[in-house]
Amino acid sequence: MPTAIEGLNLEAQSPRRAAARGVVPRIEIPEELQPVRTTPKEKGEHPYYAKLRAEADDTLMKTGTGKLYLNVRMDPLYHVHWNNLADPIEFELTGSEGVIISPSSGKGPKVEAEADIDPREFLLDVTSGDSKKPLELTLRYFACNDEEGWCKPVTQSYVIHLQRDRGAGVVRNREWGGGRGRGGTETWRSSWWRIHSRRVVPV
Repeated sequence: MPTAIEGLNLEAQSPRRAAARGVVPRIEIPEELQPVRTTPKEKGEHPYYAKLRAEADDTLMKTGTGKLYLNVRMDPLYHVHWNNLADPIEFELTGSEGVIISPSSGKGPKVEAEADIDPREFLLDVTSGDSKKPLELTLRYFACNDEEGWCKPVTQSYVIHLQRDRGAGVVRNREWGGGRGRGGTETWRSSWWRIHSRRVVPV
């Protein structure tokens, strides 16, 4: 005799609430940017819950003076989101002697939603001159995982090389979906970024 669902005595559970998206305004950036190489530094006690994509404009790559764009997204593999009840993400970018970065440090936006998975973006002016030495980036933020019931402060460090990353692909549109900013759907040619940016994070 087939078993009826009612006979399983399963406890009814409400679906998990998804972290908000589309609540952080996107910044205006130059249309033509190219990805540059980034290397995570040694890991601490936590994995890199956030993923970094760095891009530079043509003048920075050719003359040493131009724009550097940083895009930081939560990695869906860890089912984490930004904790907006804590301090927003902070960044600090340093270079070798003579390199000028403006701003060299700063914070992400204050967000009304308690939690979200929107990217955090920063656009910086960099004058590296003849220096071929990489930049060093430190990120500090709070990450939360509702499934496991934790929120924790995290520090991540990267080395940013002002050299084109030919394996990172290009970006044709930076929106999660149609209807915001420049419109359209965000498309990443890089297989890693395309897979990770288009998955829904179940938190």
